[in-house]
Amino acid sequence: MYIATSDQIREVDQRMIEGLGFPGLLLMETAGRKSAEYILQRFPQFQNVVILVGPGNNGGDGLVIARYLGLAGKNVTVLLAKKGEAFKGDAAENFKALNGAGVEIELWNEQQIKPDRLVVDALLGTGVKDKLRGPIAAMVEACRLHAGPIVAIDLPSGLNASTGQVINEPARATCTITFQCAKVCQLVTPAANYCGDLVIADIGIWDHVMDNLGFSRRITTADHCRRVLGMRPRDGHKGTFGHALLVGGSSRYAGALALSAHAAVHVGAGLVSALAPEAVRQASLAMGPEVIVQGLEGEELTPLHLTESQHFITGKTLGIGPGMGQSGATQNFLLGLLRQLSGPVVLDADALNILAAMPSAWEFVPKHSILTPHPGEMRRLIGRNQINDFRLEMTEFLADDRDCILVLKGQGTIVAAPRGDTYVNPTGNPGMGTGGSGDVLTGAVVGLLAQGLSPLDAAAVGVYVHGLAGDRAARRYGEAGVTASRIMMELGPALQDILQDNFTEPNYQQI
Repeated sequence: MYIATSDQIREVDQRMIEGLGFPGLLLMETAGRKSAEYILQRFPQFQNVVILVGPGNNGGDGLVIARYLGLAGKNVTVLLAKKGEAFKGDAAENFKALNGAGVEIELWNEQQIKPDRLVVDALLGTGVKDKLRGPIAAMVEACRLHAGPIVAIDLPSGLNASTGQVINEPARATCTITFQCAKVCQLVTPAANYCGDLVIADIGIWDHVMDNLGFSRRITTADHCRRVLGMRPRDGHKGTFGHALLVGGSSRYAGALALSAHAAVHVGAGLVSALAPEAVRQASLAMGPEVIVQGLEGEELTPLHLTESQHFITGKTLGIGPGMGQSGATQNFLLGLLRQLSGPVVLDADALNILAAMPSAWEFVPKHSILTPHPGEMRRLIGRNQINDFRLEMTEFLADDRDCILVLKGQGTIVAAPRGDTYVNPTGNPGMGTGGSGDVLTGAVVGLLAQGLSPLDAAAVGVYVHGLAGDRAARRYGEAGVTASRIMMELGPALQDILQDNFTEPNYQQI
């Protein structure tokens, strides 16, 4: 499932209409009809509907919606941002087509926005670049104050379609119906916070038109995960599924590494070991006996541990950082360990904080390693205080700059490869904002990498499965009851869900 910018979706329309001669009026008709059908199915209890219509093609979609809802027997009021003569092209044709549909049409009238009415925002769509002014600004403000549900067409008016920016604060839509593919702002925060439930309507753009545009951003899907994972061979054994090694931990944060190690077990790694201070052994055993723990003397990792553990590292897939601490001795341990490695590793938590504090250590990070920062760690890595409005761009920049797979955690976790594909994750919920959740993700990614997935696939699939496990935990315990251990225990069932042919994608709907 592609993710488009406003320029890309404009080029899609241009290739269909001008390049292939496909009627633009038919694309608009399909967009409006499918939106109306969804509205009738989702909000049958609302007899009174107000549709806010701008002068462009988004407004044209709104006019088609008005026609279908009027013919379905709803009391529809169309509120225009500009007089009817402002409509051009296909939108003008649909303005004429409202004759006889039983729809009231008037210029902007704030008195029509009442709590018992369903409001449809068809003002601007993907065309917003500057601050709003005049009637449209007033209409957006009225939407923000509306106490009832709001359906946004293509996207809530006021968002930048191509980034996570909020140019003008829109209303928080109950749902957003977008066309053909998702837009960046619907998946990347803070803009995504305003979109509500995401509904993606196929309006008839031909597949080869989409495929030939070179989209590099996608929503991670169960189909992708299923293709990458495949079926476990019937004659497989523990050697078939790789050996994951989690390195880190300290006497103060023993549980972090134990969670990571056991998460690798729960995604199917054949063998899982932990290299950590002795305190981690008891934390690991409390979760189960499956992890082989190489306990080291002392309360933290130091350079003295490198020699005695070198044989333990050979031939394994490493994840480094959870619970490790950032003392001078631990920094030197990490630097020495990285110098010994060649293949990609997973770096998280304190390993990332040490990299941020010791830029010279970057040269020893193996190419295409996977880094999994949360926003605070990302700010330190990239040296910027603010990344919220440009999460996607910053993730892609750092992946290119450091030749790594970058996983920026949060709502709509972003997975970016250097000069390559970017995936935005649809799974997960606010309950996953709990201590240890990131450690579970690290272990899941390491466990998948150990099983032979490419670094990009291990990261994208690991994030998807981790979020799906969190969704399972939330359904069972409620969002407030989600814990890292409960997410970990749902990893296996989440993998099983993905392999089912009737699996339904979470958190967005296709119509």
